[in-house]
Amino acid sequence: MEKYQCETFLMYIVDNKPLTQVQEYLLQEHGLEVPVKALKTKLMQWGYTKNIKREEARQILREKESRDAAGKSSSFTLRQRPVALEKITKHGHRAGLLPHGPPQQASSTVPSLPNNDPASNSTRQIACRTPPPPAASLPPNLPKHRWVPSEKLLFHLDTLIKGSFEAGKWRFNGNESLILSCPMHCTQETEQSSLHSFLSHLIDGSAAVKLNDFRRAGAHWRQAFLVAENLIATGEYHGILPNLVQQINDLESQGLSDVARMLKQHIAQCSAVALRNRGGGRATLATSEVYQTIGNLDMIDMSDLEERIMQRFAELFTQYLGPECYNTFVMRMNRARRRLLRQPWTRLEDFLPSVEGELDDLFGSSNRRSLDVLGLRAEILSQRGLDHEVEIEAKAILQRVAEIRDDAWQRLYHLVRASFWFGKAQFRQGKWDEARMSLESAMMFAEFRGVEKADIFEPERLVMKGYLEELQAFGSNSEDLGS
Repeated sequence: MEKYQCETFLMYIVDNKPLTQVQEYLLQEHGLEVPVKALKTKLMQWGYTKNIKREEARQILREKESRDAAGKSSSFTLRQRPVALEKITKHGHRAGLLPHGPPQQASSTVPSLPNNDPASNSTRQIACRTPPPPAASLPPNLPKHRWVPSEKLLFHLDTLIKGSFEAGKWRFNGNESLILSCPMHCTQETEQSSLHSFLSHLIDGSAAVKLNDFRRAGAHWRQAFLVAENLIATGEYHGILPNLVQQINDLESQGLSDVARMLKQHIAQCSAVALRNRGGGRATLATSEVYQTIGNLDMIDMSDLEERIMQRFAELFTQYLGPECYNTFVMRMNRARRRLLRQPWTRLEDFLPSVEGELDDLFGSSNRRSLDVLGLRAEILSQRGLDHEVEIEAKAILQRVAEIRDDAWQRLYHLVRASFWFGKAQFRQGKWDEARMSLESAMMFAEFRGVEKADIFEPERLVMKGYLEELQAFGSNSEDLGS
């Protein structure tokens, strides 16, 4: 059933289809015959329930009345999903559920209701939080409590992700694809292209600094800031926020602290302007609050915040898409990649799933999940200078790429990446002829993607160009090569 978790969520919750229609869809489309009782049990385990029970509604209303009396605003979740207080309050008036008698003392979390249902588990609980004030309303020069902005940001992050899935703005697009998080597929491709352009300009700017070409660095960073402004003003793609936070931290780790702080402030300012121009609903407000809170954070807190953001994305994508969806896998691997890059003492097997013993058995040896893990292993091993092991991983990728038949883009993507890692490892080991062949192959394949406006292979191409120029300048037998 987990394979069809998100399709069930879309039909039953977002599109409000009856349970019998969901049951019929699973049978006709997937040949899966699920008794109504078993389907109800599974929905309860996932937290996909439409109706709030009378006693649950009464308890929420009583807690709200108590908090209102104490002057506290409230945001409730039931079984980890947001509760529409306006609907409960309206229904409570009609059904006579509004509590009577003196309000009870307000609490931050309402304990679980007693329940003898075997489908019940620890996620079946009512929880209440106080929404933080808007970033713009905070008085200046208050004593800083460093945990407050982070908790505030995570509250709005939850609102953004949950609200987008609940409203159907972020929609399942198949277990082998990324979700659709933009109004139209062509819009999503445009925003992905803009995001790659932003990343490429930042990378090129950092590379120019290493060559002491500060004029070129400034030109690339200006372009990156302009692209970021457009992404924040109109972008809806779900990958924008995590990448912006990661790039701030990457600039800081490269010793470019001033640029990192400028980008952080630029994001907050662009978000404030965009909110004034666009207005918007709950998700738009939550996105703006996240960006503006980032602008108020100290740089020292950004690394920890990134980890918590990536963790929340992974957890909520699992909740709404199920564990077998590729986008859930991508979020888990993004988090693993960042941790492995930042913590060189960690073991790969502590964060990455087994390829031969797990992913291959579930999805096949040429599936993108297995190839993604092998590529990530090659990247981390290369960063750690284990070039012989990089060659082993790259060779495994190239062997599997030959098995891909129905996805030309995936074949090209992994072919370029594997050839790049192969050539880089060979170059650093002094295997000049082999390195030249691998790097030239990677450059040739990368040109197929180079006709597009945003080239996602630009970071690799920049490194390969440097290696090939060095090979050409010194010759394949020079003792000075690679020094």
